[in-house]
Amino acid sequence: MEILIFGLIAAFNMLIIIIKLRMNRYADAGLDVSIFIILNYIASGTLTGMMIATIASLVVSIFLYFSPP
Repeated sequence: MEILIFGLIAAFNMLIIIIKLRMNRYADAGLDVSIFIILNYIASGTLTGMMIATIASLVVSIFLYFSPP
């Protein structure tokens, strides 16, 4: 069940990034992807670390979507 929830969170995060790219908000999308990559690297690729990175990136994505820089 957890894997399904994590998959939905990851899909929602990617949808937000795609929407930002279509709106020509490249700085926002780049920041989201950068946060995800950096946190994944810090967590050494563990499943729990990847989910923490995905959720953190999702939170930042939502925040930047409603209040762009």
